[in-house]
Formats: sequence, structure tokens, C-alpha cells
Amino acid sequence: MTATSVAQENSESPMDWTAWTNADDDARQSFARSIDIRVDDFEFVGLATHGLANVKHRVAIFRGLVDETKQPFVLIPRGEAMVGFDVERLRSDYVSDAELSAMIESFDVSRDEYEIEEDFFDYVSARTTDRRRVAWPTMLVQSGFDEPMWENGDIESDVFKPLVDAFQDNTNSHVCSTSREIDGEQWEYRVRRVDSSLVAEQYNASIDFERSLRSRDSRFRLPSWDEWEFLCGVGAETLFRWGDEAPMDRYPTDLSPEEAEWRRRWVFSAGTLDPPKEPFRSDDTRHTRPNAIGLTFSGSPYRGEFVAGGRVRGGDGGCAICGGCGWFLGWFPLATAYSETFFCEPETPYGPDYTVFRRVLEL
Repeated sequence: MTATSVAQENSESPMDWTAWTNADDDARQSFARSIDIRVDDFEFVGLATHGLANVKHRVAIFRGLVDETKQPFVLIPRGEAMVGFDVERLRSDYVSDAELSAMIESFDVSRDEYEIEEDFFDYVSARTTDRRRVAWPTMLVQSGFDEPMWENGDIESDVFKPLVDAFQDNTNSHVCSTSREIDGEQWEYRVRRVDSSLVAEQYNASIDFERSLRSRDSRFRLPSWDEWEFLCGVGAETLFRWGDEAPMDRYPTDLSPEEAEWRRRWVFSAGTLDPPKEPFRSDDTRHTRPNAIGLTFSGSPYRGEFVAGGRVRGGDGGCAICGGCGWFLGWFPLATAYSETFFCEPETPYGPDYTVFRRVLEL
């Protein structure tokens, strides 16, 4: 069969999500290879199995050319699925009494401190999307995520000099940053330590990021609000993509309860407490593991993910953690259906250190 006839056959009777999940590997490989033929600079690598939150899927892995480097993408056939969160799930037997009690107890501490009017269930319900059916086209989705496009800067220029000096004052730092408004535009500047060298970078935070992405490569776009929610949870009805619970002895930015305790003491020491000689070791990676279709997410509420229309999913800019809210409110922005308007539809753009993005190639 010629490449033209394979593409024509696929366009007339494409495999959808339901058919994909029920197909055998021969059928999946055949469909993936038909995509391979049609799309320039992408190659089908093979099939892989991923699972999270008792959801498991067989996916096709591609490698695509992005900014002159090959990056992994996952094939998502067109389809429909239910997304959103029903808070009644938390009242059911799906969540153990101990886990639910721990989350409610943590929330109630924050509720008293910040004078929150709603109870735990009403609070979660008001800040997650409703259950609904969404649809998406066949697409190749970047497996990982990238930072917004920083550009190289002149490390000898005046704007970078204080940042370079800051590295001399703190040899343990890996990045120093600042911002300036120039001719009505907000610019971000940072100096990073890469191996033994310092690298200067700059970013214009006033530009339309979505338009900037398309100008670099018109093939790619950002996922929509609904697409992102499906891609994150892959149809799981759980609060988080990994389940209905989170550890109530740390924030997602802490590797362990020991690190959480050290950070608490560090705050009370006004930043003078030295870290322990032995590094903290992670004992829980549920929020950083690939999800049920092999996509990875930042796992940090500080770094939400850009979606179409200038909106952000999967984070709150770190406000809850930075504000010292309880453990539950620190984890809650990682909920798949989290949709707090103030954070997800910001009036002013997040800075580049607080956002990530992934590319979608719609077929």
C-alpha cells in the first residue's frame, strides 16, 4: 500500500480513543505507522504501557523535531471522555476514613486561620470543574514540559551585573533573577549556574506567549483547557491524577517530612538555619511520576502549565505554600480539575519561572 493510500484510508476511517484502547498491538502499530508516514520530522518509536491511579493505557511513542532536538511525544487518537470532579466521591468508600480525616483536619486549620467560610467539601467543589463530557482531535502531545522561551542575554550588561554579584555572595545558589519594566514592557532576567559557568538569559513577559510559540513553529499549539484536563487525569475520576489523597505531612515541594520540618525551622530562623550535611531523600514521587499515558507534569504548584487562551492549569503560582497554608491547600492546586479563577485565569501573566508548557501537534 502506498503512503498516499495509507493516509487516505486513515483519514476516512481513523481510529478513535475507544477503538485504540480496545485494539491489539498489531492494530495500534499499524495506525501509528500511518501517522509516521504523514507527519514530517516525526518518527514512531514503539508502544509502551503506563499506569497511574489504577488507570493503565498502551500508548504509541513518537520522537519529533523541536528546536533542532528530538523530543518524545505521545499519540492521542481523537475521542471523547468525562472530565471534572464530583466532590461526592470524597464522601464515598473510595477514600479511606483516615486519609479523608487527615485532609479535612489540615483544611480546617487553614479555614480557621484564613477565615474561610466554606467547609472542606464546599471549598473543593467550588474550585474544581464540574463533571462534563469533552472531545479532542487526534494529536501528538509532548510527553514532558518545557520552560517558556528564554533568550540568551549579555552577561556583561548592567542589568545582569547585580545577579552575577549575587552568585559571589551565595555560592550555593543555582539561579538569581530580577525583573524590570522597559518602555511599558515587563522583562525578566536571570543568571543560572550551568556546570562551572554562569549563563545570562532574558524573557519578555509582555508578549503573547501562545502567539510566540506559533511564530517559532506554526505546527504546534498549546492544549485547550478541556484537552489539558483529559491529558492530565486520562479520565480518572479521582481528585488528583494519582488518586484521591495526598500526604498530609509535607508540601509537594518537600522531598520528605524531614525536609518539611527543616523548612519550617528555617523560616523561624529568618533564613539562617543551615541545611543538613546529608541531602534529603524523596520517599514519595506520586506527583512527579508519568501519568497513565506517559505524560509528566511539573508536580509543583509554583509552576502551573500554560493552556490556550492565556490560562493556566495545575498550579497557583505557589501562593498557598508561600503563604504558609496547611498541607491540603498546598497540594490542592495539583488537583486535575482545579480551577480557582484568580490563579487559572490571571489578569496579569505569570512570570516565566512560574509556568511551563507542552506542545500539541494536531493531526
